[in-house]
Amino acid sequence: MSKLYLLEDDYALEMTNTPFENEDYLQRIIEKTPDLVARPTEGQTPPRHFLVKREKSAKAPDSTELSLDHLIVDADGIPVLVEAKRGSNTQIRRLVIAQILDYACRASSWTAEELERDFKATNPNSDFELPKDFWDKVKKHLDDGEFRLVIAADDIPVSLRMLIEFLDKAMPKIEVYGVELRPYVSNGKTMLFSSIVGNATSMTEKPTAVKGRRTWDDEAFSQYLHANGLQKVVGIVDAIRSEAVKLGYEKVLGQGAFFPSFLAKLNGLRVFTVSVWEYGGNLVPSIEICPEQLSVFMGEDWPAERVRSYLLDSAWLAKAKESSSTRGLDKMWMMADLTPLADSPEAIKSLIETIAFLHLRITENTTRSE
Repeated sequence: MSKLYLLEDDYALEMTNTPFENEDYLQRIIEKTPDLVARPTEGQTPPRHFLVKREKSAKAPDSTELSLDHLIVDADGIPVLVEAKRGSNTQIRRLVIAQILDYACRASSWTAEELERDFKATNPNSDFELPKDFWDKVKKHLDDGEFRLVIAADDIPVSLRMLIEFLDKAMPKIEVYGVELRPYVSNGKTMLFSSIVGNATSMTEKPTAVKGRRTWDDEAFSQYLHANGLQKVVGIVDAIRSEAVKLGYEKVLGQGAFFPSFLAKLNGLRVFTVSVWEYGGNLVPSIEICPEQLSVFMGEDWPAERVRSYLLDSAWLAKAKESSSTRGLDKMWMMADLTPLADSPEAIKSLIETIAFLHLRITENTTRSE
């Protein structure tokens, strides 16, 4: 049997699996981190996920009304319907399946305008700009029955796993899977262990997969930049990619319908993402970094604010701030426009040094912990 330990001052403290006290807490965790319900495929990273609304009302023709725990969309416009339950809830075995299928039947009643309105109300301070026809695409997926049904719980019993796998195989357009989020507690600290439950068949692998999804390899990424007038940053993206591979980062190819991306991971941690997004009506090639996430793996002498300060003091980020598209520098995800760096070899060198420094700190801390 596997065990989970928390390393603290060179001591290994055994962590105890402690179920959530109530479903509201589990739902709030998913609300704040929608990416928890994403299902990656080997060698690829899922697109970002955004909460449209928690407790989303779903009406039927007979006027009966239900509330879906979470309505989420990914950056490709694929709807994700999530029902969250505690493992101790007696509904977890069969009734939850009936519930989520009921929501699926009602999903086509939502309009594009309604979904966009819900998203803006849920994310009033969001600086992420979606494509103009995004909500029309979401609506079309709902009308065509192309979406994901996800059951999230702190424990998914065998009987429910069997039902999930059966439905996923039987529904060619709909991806059905579970997300098991097990909380482990020790010394007043909590870790969340996430695992996917169900068949390893994503929507892109199903016979009637959603059209437009693609894997952005190096050549496709460069072609996209050239085709969209972003050729100035091709050299920067190539330099970042080459340095990451040379240092030993795991390169994970993005898989999205609209924009290219790739992730650099180390010991399973996403260190940074290079991608293109639409912002202010323009396409913005950017690098995204999360100080809070990095601080966990860089060691206790590198809290999140120190990581953030280090990045803000770097020459490359100072250059990136010349663009109004660089944003979120005081938020969880810092997103820096790479365009201003194109005319500054010093800034590009500074960025490469930052990538090398992060690799060194994470590797050293991991080695010391072992």
